[in-house]
Amino acid sequence: MKLLKYLVPAILLVTSLSAANNPKSGAAPRAKTYVLQLSEDVKAGNVALHQGRYEVTVEQTKIILTPKGKTERFEIPATISTVDKKFHTTKLSMKAENGATLLKQIDLGGTKTKIEIQ
Repeated sequence: MKLLKYLVPAILLVTSLSAANNPKSGAAPRAKTYVLQLSEDVKAGNVALHQGRYEVTVEQTKIILTPKGKTERFEIPATISTVDKKFHTTKLSMKAENGATLLKQIDLGGTKTKIEIQ
């Protein structure tokens, strides 16, 4: 099936603390956190996500999506990889299947991080 590519108008905002990601600080590195705006309802893995803003935490083998202003969290298995060049914009790759829009991949704008949803 053909993948549909959507550019997300809301650019991801890096909210990581510099001390936590600075190897000279002596602090243990923490997972990086971004903000993502979904313009439509999608399904990521077996999680249904409604349009809106989400805090995205990238960990080694998963992402954690937390709707802004809410306490619920959605853990989604993912393959996290680093590409050679930074992505200029955030891009979501989606696939229409059985009447649903499936989120398959996230390229994080301003980073070299590619997230493939499993």
